[in-house]
Amino acid sequence: MAHQTFECLNFRDVGEALNSLNQRNRSTVYLPPNRIKRGGSIDYCNASTLQHPKTVINLRMGKDSIDVPIFKEGAKNIQMALPNDIDKYKTRLPKVRLWLNEIINLCGEIPPDGFPIMFHCARGKDRTGIVVAVILLVLGFPVDLIEEEFLISSGTRREDIKGALEPIEKNVANYFRKIDLEKFRKNVIGVSNI
Repeated sequence: MAHQTFECLNFRDVGEALNSLNQRNRSTVYLPPNRIKRGGSIDYCNASTLQHPKTVINLRMGKDSIDVPIFKEGAKNIQMALPNDIDKYKTRLPKVRLWLNEIINLCGEIPPDGFPIMFHCARGKDRTGIVVAVILLVLGFPVDLIEEEFLISSGTRREDIKGALEPIEKNVANYFRKIDLEKFRKNVIGVSNI
């Protein structure tokens, strides 16, 4: 299942975590391992600790150092930060909605050789937790399973993710109405037909 490293707080392979949590087969959706990773700051992480992501999406305001080993290995670095003064759990806010739409759109455009993707912020729980939860919601995972994946991270609360997902889960297609969600799903899962 999920594991933590001393170098990267709350690090895990999301597909592996979901497979472990989904042993009662609550979901028919499947996210293969080695597609999406998540965690906290990568500043002192080596590439093998992070399981060699090909694309790193930094969700925090501070830029990643180009001296981080995964970038020397050729991983692409993308910054998609949300300003610190915006409550990322308030997904009804226009700025949060725009941010999430930009991330979902980006994930639909990453080429096959750009996977696995790693999302990270400072602690790997708030910005990263919201983004990963929303990705899983768009993929079609049940909310209770998404909440359990979110709660693996230390310092998280069920009511935070529940409140963040509620405005989106009512109508995912409307929330992301300018995004080709089918293209996103196929790209993230890594199959030509789902």
